[in-house]
Amino acid sequence: MYRVFDLFRLTFERFKTNRVLVMLVLVGLATATTLALSVPIYIDAVGTRLLLSHLPNPPYAFRYRYLGSWNVNIGEDDLNNATRAIETGFTNSIGLPVKHTVEFARGGAWSIQMVNNTRSAFSIGSLDGADTQMNITAGKWPPPSTQEGDPLPVLVPEKFLYDVGIQVGDKLTALVPGGKTVSLKVTAQWSPVNPDDPSWIFPPTFFDNILLVQKDALANVLDSMDKPIEEAAWYLIFDGQNAHASDVDNLLLGITEGQRNVNAVLPGIRLDVLPVDGLTLFSKEVNQLTQQLATIMLPVGGLVLFLSL
Repeated sequence: MYRVFDLFRLTFERFKTNRVLVMLVLVGLATATTLALSVPIYIDAVGTRLLLSHLPNPPYAFRYRYLGSWNVNIGEDDLNNATRAIETGFTNSIGLPVKHTVEFARGGAWSIQMVNNTRSAFSIGSLDGADTQMNITAGKWPPPSTQEGDPLPVLVPEKFLYDVGIQVGDKLTALVPGGKTVSLKVTAQWSPVNPDDPSWIFPPTFFDNILLVQKDALANVLDSMDKPIEEAAWYLIFDGQNAHASDVDNLLLGITEGQRNVNAVLPGIRLDVLPVDGLTLFSKEVNQLTQQLATIMLPVGGLVLFLSL
């Protein structure tokens, strides 16, 4: 035990004899330790900024799309099962909060009899979640409640007024496969708030030949048909504000796992918009950056070890 006290006494005597040298050593040790500890923080900060530069706009956007023309048409149950798999299972796999969700579905082309008795081909579809991106230029939408036997309210693009002369209040007749007819009424017209908004599920011109109805109304009007859904899409934008460079590997694993689970629910569905290419390229670059910084900091680590002895 006395040897311990002798060691402390010897250290104190040396400190008194070489105060300046000891202080400089302590300052150097503190500086070197701080530099060594700051490397992970620096890598994360630089990596996070580098990450955003590799991602598209919006950065964490995913779009699932199913095309009956490439596979087979699907029914309402298939659509609902895929929606649950995407909005629950896939979002849990990604692990980021969902910022914006849009769902789209449409049937096949219907022959629509216009007010001037001419016929044109249009599709009936629903677009849920894009209300803030659409400007109602005439009429009212969502439509007032209807009674049984009333025409089906539809929302049409504003260009219909100029291209085919359709306006709010016009009644149309749709001839669906099988010879059944459905009465339609133009309840409102719309135009995009910003046609260049990158958060559109599809460019607004995509909907030029689609008569939009409420989501529940689409299910009702297609109920009598076997597997009537020809196209469906789900668009999700995640909030990556708190995502860091260190989260990229887990995010890539989550995308792969989530995509596999959704494909098992609806075979033939495609994830055609995703940031995987940017995330993969970033992961390679940040690994190279980490190796370079580690090489630079090795001498600092050696200094810390030397001063600690």
